[in-house]
Amino acid sequence: MTAGTTLARPGRARKIDVAIAAGACPLDLITNSDVLSRIVDADVLGAATTITYAAAGFALLAWRRRWPVIVTAVLLAHLLGAILLLPDYRPLLAVPLALFTVAAQCPTRLSIITFGASYVLATIAYVVAELSLPLAPLDTPEGVMRGVALGQLLILGTVWAFGRWTRASRLNAQYLQELASLRQRDAVRTERSAIARELHDVVSRAVTIMVLHASGARENVHADPSRAVAALNCVESVGTEAMTELRRMLSVLRHVGDDQDAIGASEQIADIDALVSPFRLAGLIISTEQRGRPRSLTPEVALAAVRILQEGLTNALRHAGPGAAVAVTTAWNEESLAVAIVDDGGSGAAVSERLSAGVGLAGVRERVMLTGGTVDAGARPDGGFVLHAHLPAHPATGAPTSTELSGGSPRA
Repeated sequence: MTAGTTLARPGRARKIDVAIAAGACPLDLITNSDVLSRIVDADVLGAATTITYAAAGFALLAWRRRWPVIVTAVLLAHLLGAILLLPDYRPLLAVPLALFTVAAQCPTRLSIITFGASYVLATIAYVVAELSLPLAPLDTPEGVMRGVALGQLLILGTVWAFGRWTRASRLNAQYLQELASLRQRDAVRTERSAIARELHDVVSRAVTIMVLHASGARENVHADPSRAVAALNCVESVGTEAMTELRRMLSVLRHVGDDQDAIGASEQIADIDALVSPFRLAGLIISTEQRGRPRSLTPEVALAAVRILQEGLTNALRHAGPGAAVAVTTAWNEESLAVAIVDDGGSGAAVSERLSAGVGLAGVRERVMLTGGTVDAGARPDGGFVLHAHLPAHPATGAPTSTELSGGSPRA
């Protein structure tokens, strides 16, 4: 923040400064001059001179936020001029007000330099003023100098410290506001990413299965009408299921139906055979194995497990093609769930170029990361692809390793 940065909106700040100057000027005259005595003594010219001089100095405070250092320097000269030209007036309030603005607005180095210069010059001015008067019986020039120096240090030091505290508070408030704004933007991006993952997983899986079944129906519509009808029935079923999931997702986004969505995901991951059924109908040869007893999962983990299984099977269908052999394994313990999808590579009749969005595995990694789990994915040396995901149930530690799940070394 530069020296010219204002503490408030320009128009409002100027009004505040004018009001402060209008209030401080008469207060300074009443407490630090003999203007009231001159008025009582009918010394109109002397009183008018003092009032005019004081008003000219305090008027500069209207620009203290715009040019704080310059205004402070001019008011120091104004102080020295009052002491030299008006023996009955010792300005006290104008310089501290300007110095407060310097401390509240300017960088630390400039603020310290201005404070030091103000302290030295103000001390010299007041020492000159005090020594120009007759000393009290017990006073000495050295005592007067020490008293003035200590008094100015107390006054200007307190004002400067309060100004720095004001600056720090304002900057901290701005930082917190910017941090809140960043967090809000991050929350929006996170929500968009979550919506994108859900849309990809629901739509990509359904479209892949529907396209393959539609292709099979077209090939068998004349040769084997019953298989064509069965394929079209599967298309209808998968499409209906996808629309149901989309409606559920939209309900969750509107904060309605969250419990139903969580219950649905928990039931699906506990019933693997039902979950993989559409992929079997699409042509994958799937074997399932469940180790351990299904346990309670948090809604996020349950939904992540379902989507990971669906994405792994969808990728097998795209890349290995119908007829590929896929082994699906779920391993449960008290604190975690491990999921493995391993395919043999199939016949190589991949359909990924026209059905893959290219972000499925990235979405899987995001899901696993958000649950605090781990994921390994990659091609197998002997052909095919493997996807291992370890998900904490609540979340917690103690997930089975890839070796425990697949009986061999994990491959990425």
